Formats: sequence, C-alpha cells, structure tokens
Amino acid sequence: MRLLKRKYRGYLIAPVAILLAVAGIRYHLGVVRPLQDDLEASRVEFSEHLADKTEQNNVLRDELADLEKSKITDIYPTAEPYIDWILQYGEEYDVEPLWLARIQHCESRGNPRAVNLGSQASGLYQFMPSTWLSTPFGDENIFNPESAIKAAAWMASEGRQREWVCN
Repeated sequence: MRLLKRKYRGYLIAPVAILLAVAGIRYHLGVVRPLQDDLEASRVEFSEHLADKTEQNNVLRDELADLEKSKITDIYPTAEPYIDWILQYGEEYDVEPLWLARIQHCESRGNPRAVNLGSQASGLYQFMPSTWLSTPFGDENIFNPESAIKAAAWMASEGRQREWVCN
C-alpha cells in the first residue's frame, strides 16, 4: 500500500505542481511586466528630463560666454575682433582672457599689422623677432592675429608674462 501511495502521490503531485508552476509564472508575469513597463516609462521620462536639463545648461553656458565677451570688450574694445580666439586660447593655456585682451590693447591697440620701427616689435602683441621665434608658433606669420594670440597665451602659461612692457 505504501508503494501505491507514493506512486499515487507522485502522479497526483505532478499535475498539481505543474498547475502551481503555471499559476506562479502567470502571477510572476502579471507582476513583472507592469514593473518592466513602469521602468521603461521612467527611463524615457528621465532621458527627456536629462535632455531638457542639458539644453538649459547649454543656454546658460552660452549666456555666460556672451557675458564674458561683453565684459572684456567693454573694457578693451580693440579685442572685439579677436574675442573668440582670446577666450579659446585663454582657456586652452589656462590664461586669464582679460589679461590677453589688456596686453594686445596696450601693445598695438588691436592692430595686427603694427610694427615698432625702433625695435622691430611686430603684430598684435608686439613680439620681438627673436621672442616670436622662441615660441612654438615661430614658423607662423607674426602678423596673423590668431597665431599671435596663441603665442601670447603660450608664453603666459610658461611664466613669460613679464616680457611685455605693458604688463
């Protein structure tokens, strides 16, 4: 009799176990699918929120850059044609853009073609020929304003600010 009970229970338990497993899967799917849907909706909502915040940050960064440009050009109007390069190379070489604007204003009043006939200092920052050649940009045109701003920013980053009379 004992053998039959086990066998009988085995046959009885197997269908019940299958029914319980199927019911469990249905329950599990009924719980998990809505959670997955909620998770996906939250992910999409967060992505949209992040995109909005990124756009807001970009707008604020642009406004801040415009304020910095206007601050510099209000003080040194001669820097206006070169302000984007002044900001770019000031940041690249970790040099205060206001300092770059001040030196070009004092040295040449913003004239990239300026030449001092007595010393042969030339360009926007009035580089002496030997000083110009000592920069990594010495093979570029000394009268090119972008090259001059890069060279001035590089010199300042190397601790050579004192080489300008207008310092």
